[in-house]
This record gives sequence, structure tokens and C-alpha cells, in this order.
Amino acid sequence: MITLQNLSAYYDQNPLKKVLQDISLSINKGDIVSVLGPNGSGKSTLLSLIAGITVPGLITIKDSNIILDGKDTGSYKRKNLSKKVSLLAQHEQYSWPFSVFEAVLMGRYAHSSWIEPYSKEDIESTEYQLEELGITHLKNRSIFEISGGEYQRVMIARSLAQSTEILLLDEPFTHLDITSQHSLLALIQKIAKQKNSTVLMSLHDINAAPLFSDKTILLREGNLVCFDKTSVIFSENYLSKAYNTEFGFFKHPYYNVMQSYITSAV
Repeated sequence: MITLQNLSAYYDQNPLKKVLQDISLSINKGDIVSVLGPNGSGKSTLLSLIAGITVPGLITIKDSNIILDGKDTGSYKRKNLSKKVSLLAQHEQYSWPFSVFEAVLMGRYAHSSWIEPYSKEDIESTEYQLEELGITHLKNRSIFEISGGEYQRVMIARSLAQSTEILLLDEPFTHLDITSQHSLLALIQKIAKQKNSTVLMSLHDINAAPLFSDKTILLREGNLVCFDKTSVIFSENYLSKAYNTEFGFFKHPYYNVMQSYITSAV
């Protein structure tokens, strides 16, 4: 489904420092994958490149390849790629006071055309995602008149309304309380299972990864520390190497998965 071959990139003002360095891995259709690593490890850049988003000043090394379904992302037309991949980016802001309904409906752009406006299916998909995210009551409110947590739900609803095979979420829990985080995890897992979608989600809360993901990409300073089953990643050897911190581990009493805690900073 997703294959990265020697993916390397740097910013033009600092060509000696790679943001990503020789990342090679393959992700199967239907995999739910967490992307972990300290600040500056390249998580957001990785997701943006997979989505085919141009990052200002970022240069991808010539021999790097990002292949979706056997086809290089560079060969996709923008709209066709948008039908395959959706990205929830960090800190995305609108400059116009769209209603919540209009903002979510924009996720259907890839399925619309210049000849035909948004279809009945587009409207129904938007209504469905508003209900799934619990924000139907906000549909006529301006996105400038809602809280940070509500705004984040709108952005997630827009990504889900795009109905893509690959869903990329960059720190989707921003501004969400713990109850909303867990309900979102359950929703994403349900959608991935029902539609056999592939999900990549970058996380700061590393303990969310075992609750959510089958596999984990672990990065440090642009380098791939490990890509394996999340249960394998959650061991002292891997996490300590990535975060330069000593960890202890225990089994979650309810979910029966490993969780971590910091014992000391190195």
C-alpha cells in the first residue's frame, strides 16, 4: 500500500542536516501505524511527503521514492492523489469564517467537479461525519466561534469526509480532553476496520500507540530507529534509543497492553 524507498530530505538553507535520512519501509493496506519520536525527529515532514504536500524550502533527495499502490506519488494528478490520501496537518487555520458544515464539506472537494456542485452523497457524508464526531449541533456556527477542541473535531471530520484509503493524522489530539481522545481512537479503529483503510498517526503521547496501532514507526533526528509491531517497539532498547531517556514498563490493567513511564533522563 505504502512503500518508502531511501526517503531523504533537507531544507535548502541547511543541506548538511537531513530532516529525514534514508527511510525505507513498507506499510500494508489496513495497517494502523503510530509515528513516534521526540520533537524535531521528522514526524510531520514524513506525513506531509506521503500526502504529496509541498513543504516550503524542503528538498527531497533525487533517489527518494514514495510509492502508493505501486505508483510513485509524483505521477498522480493532485485531485486523484486527494482521493487516495487525506492529511490532517498541525496548526491548520482558515482565513474565512466558514460554517462548521462548510468546513467539513470541503473534505469532499476531491470527489466534486467544476460541472457539478457537491452531490447528495457529499452532503450525506458531511452530515454523517458531523454526527460521528459529535458536532452536528455546531453545523451552522462559524469556525471562528468554536473552542479549540471543537475546531480540532471539525478538522478530523473533514479528513474523514474525504473518504480516502489512506488517512494521515498529525497530532490529532491537540486541544482534545482525555475522553475525546479515547472516543476518537475508537472511531478511527472502527473506520479502519470497516473500510480496510490504512492509518498513520503521529503522536506526542507515546502511551496512546499501544492502545491504537498495530505497528509503530520510531524516529530520532530524521533517522529510522525501528519499524515493527508496537508490542516490539515498547521495550527499553527502542524507546530509550529514540528519546535518550530511561523507561520503565507495565501492563495496562484494562487494555492489557504495555505502557511506559520515564524513570530518569540521561
